[in-house]
Amino acid sequence: MFFVPPYDANVIQANQFIPGTVIQPGGVIQYAGQPLSPPHQNPQVGGLEKMLKVETKTLGAIQIMIGLMHIGFGAVSMTLFGPNYISLAAMGAYPFWGGLFFIVSGSLSVSVENHLSKCLVKSSVGMNIASAVMALTGAILYISELMINKKSALTNPAGVGLGFLLLFFSLLEFCITLSTAHFGCQVACCTNDPVCI
Repeated sequence: MFFVPPYDANVIQANQFIPGTVIQPGGVIQYAGQPLSPPHQNPQVGGLEKMLKVETKTLGAIQIMIGLMHIGFGAVSMTLFGPNYISLAAMGAYPFWGGLFFIVSGSLSVSVENHLSKCLVKSSVGMNIASAVMALTGAILYISELMINKKSALTNPAGVGLGFLLLFFSLLEFCITLSTAHFGCQVACCTNDPVCI
């Protein structure tokens, strides 16, 4: 392989000394005080680092957004009470406590990537499992609500539309929390980090 330097460039000949460089045993080259390791000496990637590759920060941010949308649309669905529409989820305040669970589990997922520790991974897994249960409960509530109010689709289309939208977000949250908890369980079980107290 040949390298042709640009015009007026300094050319370093073979076996020529370069000021500021030191060649050390084992092939490590040090230039200006900073060692550079050869490409074959890459450190092993541990279980906690593998969880970072699953994009927990992105999934956590999506969980936070779903939680905020649940709270916002839940407040709107509270105004839809009336003789033509029965909002089961709003009566049980599911959009508020469900949204709160989603925000907390999303925040823990984001903090796992920022501050990596086995204790935080276990906390995130536990909260994601709890959020999965909440999301499944919400999906059941919204399916029941839509079945009860199927005749009021013409008289109250906003309520039915919000019911479908929040059902979709509950199912999406269920899938996200299950996948995040699954990857967190794999990391927590397969790592040699110190045990939490």
